[in-house]
Formats: sequence, C-alpha cells, structure tokens
Amino acid sequence: MDSTSELMSQKFNQETICLNRLFSRHLQSAAYSDKMKIQFINGMPDYMIKLINNYCYDCCYIISLNQYLNRWRVYINNNNDLIGVIEDVRDKISQCKSIINNKFELIGDEKYWFLCGCSDLNKQVEEDVAYENYLEINKLDEEFEEQHKKTMSWRTDFYKHLYNLDQHLYYFAKIPHKVYRDNILFELMTATNMDCVSKILEYL
Repeated sequence: MDSTSELMSQKFNQETICLNRLFSRHLQSAAYSDKMKIQFINGMPDYMIKLINNYCYDCCYIISLNQYLNRWRVYINNNNDLIGVIEDVRDKISQCKSIINNKFELIGDEKYWFLCGCSDLNKQVEEDVAYENYLEINKLDEEFEEQHKKTMSWRTDFYKHLYNLDQHLYYFAKIPHKVYRDNILFELMTATNMDCVSKILEYL
C-alpha cells in the first residue's frame, strides 16, 4: 500500500470510528461534563465537532451522516475490504430516515417538514413569533411570506436531507460494489472473446 492510500485508509478508519461513536448515542452522555465531551470529540473531523457544538441530536445524526457519505461513499464502493460497510451505512440511513419521518405534519394531503433552527434557538423563536403574529392578522401578504421563506433558509431542511439520504441509497443500488464488478469482469473475460471484452470495458 502506497503512502497516499495508507493515509486515506487511516483517515477513513478514524472518521468511521467517530461516526459510529456518534451513532452509539454517546452524544447525550457527553453533555454531562466537559471532560466527557472532550473525550467524545477526540479525533473527530471539524464538521462533526461543529455539528455537535451547534445542533440538536437529531440534526447532528442526519447531517453528519450525509456529510460523511458525501466524502466517503465512492471510496467505500471502490475498496474491496469495505464491502461490509455498505450494510452498516444502509442501517444508519434507515435510522436517520426514521427520525426525519417523525418530523412532518400533514397539511391537507401534503407532507410538510418543519425547518429546525436548533443552531440558533433565539433566532428561531424571533422568526416563529413574527410568523404567528402575521397569522393572527388573518390577511394574506405575499411579500411577507416570500421574505419569511428567505429568512428561514438558514434552518435545517429535513426534506432536503431526506432527499440526500435517498440519493446515497440510489448510488449504492445503481453502482455495484467493486467486488461484484470485478466478479462480473472475470466472468466476461472467461466467457467472451477478448475483442468483445475490450469493447465492453470501454463502457465501464
């Protein structure tokens, strides 16, 4: 293994350990003391530490998993030693989707996911109070509503994160792991003449 591959492997392993620590629900325990929190975040990448310090538990799980997969899903899918990780990833995605699916309410026949402002609760309260006051007036103001949507764009959008989780699932479903791709190529090469194999490889 060359030095670059070894560094990538070490970085991946460390980040995966941190993700598993997060999903073990020890995050709640770490809130009890500064010492426990320091131990909990030891070795974590900056994006996880930022989430832990600024977001609620639910948002922390969901956003950290999406960011982790943005960084590592291609690496996982192209490393023969990591084929077993995919099932664990699917399990974590399922956990996060369950969290999100408890966050919506029905307005008519449509699902509506609220936007979480856990990263700045004071700002969230101010915006919510302003919107409640607007509703009490009981008069349509399109300009206010449009501005309100823009104002709330900083909040966690659970629908967007649900979509991203589904995109990760779609990626793993659409692109077989390297182990399976290698097996398919072996079968092709043993059952097909080399000219045909060359042509097929051009499209893979």
